[in-house]
Amino acid sequence: MSAKKVSLMDRRHIIGEIELRYSHREQAAWGRFVGSEGLDKLALHRHEVDLVIGVDRESDGESLEYQDDYWFDYQWGDLLKTGSGRLHAWVRICFDGAEVAYGETDRIDLP
Repeated sequence: MSAKKVSLMDRRHIIGEIELRYSHREQAAWGRFVGSEGLDKLALHRHEVDLVIGVDRESDGESLEYQDDYWFDYQWGDLLKTGSGRLHAWVRICFDGAEVAYGETDRIDLP
């Protein structure tokens, strides 16, 4: 649906991509994150990496978030019913407990 690259805050080093995913059958959306090879190397050799993946519905301010360790694979957040109004997904990435990156998709209207 919608995707954006995510880079470290202190330098232009892309470490992954956040996507807003959508199921027409379920009328629900969720965030999905995939890390880059660079994030894999940082997680293996230097840092404990944690993710918070979320999805927000603007019309009523409803938001869901899911926190987990980085798995070196696709990771996704919880399903949020679409309802009316625009939605977007976001990810917050922490190294050793400190936030180092944040990214979000475009806000889009879904049925």
